[in-house]
Amino acid sequence: MDQQYNFPETLVGDTIILEKLEQFHAEDLYELIDKNRDYISIYLPWMTESYCFEDTAKFITMKEENFEDQEGFAYVIIDKDTDAILGSIGASIKGRGLAEVGYWLSEDCQGKGVMTQALDLIIEFAFEDTSIIRIDLYTLPDNEKSMMVAKRNGFAFEGVRYNHQIDMDGSIIDAVRFTKLKNEEVMQALKEKEAKLIDVFDVKPLKTK
Repeated sequence: MDQQYNFPETLVGDTIILEKLEQFHAEDLYELIDKNRDYISIYLPWMTESYCFEDTAKFITMKEENFEDQEGFAYVIIDKDTDAILGSIGASIKGRGLAEVGYWLSEDCQGKGVMTQALDLIIEFAFEDTSIIRIDLYTLPDNEKSMMVAKRNGFAFEGVRYNHQIDMDGSIIDAVRFTKLKNEEVMQALKEKEAKLIDVFDVKPLKTK
């Protein structure tokens, strides 16, 4: 990677802290993943019946290397009051000035604004302190909660990416693409086209929002 983005090891919000994902998080993170196994498996293809602690450890090692190489910046979401891990969020560099965010949150933390706050911390730093000009976010076509997180954080629906990937069971997955742009003028132009794009791609969860 020929650019330095220099995301910090911590980003602090009102009620949460984003803390760089490291090996010392492995046990607590796996415990949370295991507790949410059924919920996570609905939306994230890496959650299989055979998923185990070693998978979490390997994932963390990869993300630590990505952080060092400026290829991606993974964080655990920490509750300020309890120091408990609530989930995970990260930004992956996909090209010069282009990033993609991904996240998951414990089921019992849904609806409390946690992910909205975490995503806002990532976006604010990316646009104010790095050369990133575009952030993409993908959800499954039926993941209405994630779509609403994108909308609350000012992302605009941009289309459906058909045959986005092959799931662990061999099925082909489509993905709904949202984007947020640093250039406010161009972002406004996209927002003005959003309703038409929703109709063209027939994304039903967004039609009444």
